[in-house]
Amino acid sequence: MKKVTSVSFLFIALSVIFFSCKKDKTEGHSGSIQKKWYYHKIITTNKTTGVTNSEDIYGSLWYVEFKADGTLYDSDAGNRSYTLTNNDKKLTLVSNGGATTIYDVTKLTATELQLSGEVDNSSQKLELKTTPQ
Repeated sequence: MKKVTSVSFLFIALSVIFFSCKKDKTEGHSGSIQKKWYYHKIITTNKTTGVTNSEDIYGSLWYVEFKADGTLYDSDAGNRSYTLTNNDKKLTLVSNGGATTIYDVTKLTATELQLSGEVDNSSQKLELKTTPQ
């Protein structure tokens, strides 16, 4: 009887520990940045004047391709390096000349990438997708 009680107590104790300990979920993104992304929309707001310009991008000429080795090719700006930090929520781009631009990754799925950041005297939002518009 004592052996059954000990086994029962051990089972209950392990059950309580197992079910009460939850892993912390990190809120990441559901996709990988390492692929070819086509620009769909660029929204720029001048911080001084407050004027917003929204530009829809059509066709397959304007794209950025992120590679696994930490480099990327931008059809407009050429080769750069990049790093993703903060659970893939911060994207830092570094040009060959050393200029750095930091974007918040506001959305990253298997088919959609949205970035938000400060460039020169403007705030900028970029919408990219895996297929051209």
